[in-house]
Amino acid sequence: MPDWFWYVVSPLVIGGYLYFQWSQKRKTKSEYDKLANKLGWQYAPTDISLSRKYTGDPFDWGKWDKAEHVFRGTWRDRPLEVFEYSANMKENDRAGDEVTKRRRFQIVSVSLGKKVPNIDIEKRGPIGKLARKLGLRGLETGDTDFDEQYTISTDDPDFASAVVTGDLRSWLMSDGRSKDNPIRIVGDSVLTWRTGPLELDDIEHRLRFLHDFLAQAPKLSR
Repeated sequence: MPDWFWYVVSPLVIGGYLYFQWSQKRKTKSEYDKLANKLGWQYAPTDISLSRKYTGDPFDWGKWDKAEHVFRGTWRDRPLEVFEYSANMKENDRAGDEVTKRRRFQIVSVSLGKKVPNIDIEKRGPIGKLARKLGLRGLETGDTDFDEQYTISTDDPDFASAVVTGDLRSWLMSDGRSKDNPIRIVGDSVLTWRTGPLELDDIEHRLRFLHDFLAQAPKLSR
């Protein structure tokens, strides 16, 4: 194949790819603008301030982080923020070599209306269960079944104990949504997240979960 072929074809392929990416982003922005207008929310393609607003997982995992596809508005009388967070994170590939990949997360947050101590409530995975056996228990509630299934970390154990009541523990253990909805109370907000890009059809599901969580946590009421 003659050398001139690559000089002609390569720019066409690259140009076509870049145009496709640009057109897809334009289409996404248009769809998100329409959704925001329909719901009475505001939409912004990016907001650099959000990548530094929250702390803990997954915000402390990587570098060159950013927040995109940002929705702000009100849901059931509570201000909300929904966005796609991404960062470059190091991980091992199948060969065991360290590589850097950009990981994306969907973040759903609602306002508490007041600032409170930080609390994290997450379902224990295999690593978390092993850590507990090794003595890395976090805050223990005294509820054996709950403590075996969930981990709580906080900078104010007394406040966290007042929030995570028996009623709240029972609700978390009986509600299947808590399995893939970690809870973070930070500053004046409560949020949940999942791995993957923002999906419009998934937002209301997470908002309902946070709303129901707050209904079971009177200590967090405004």
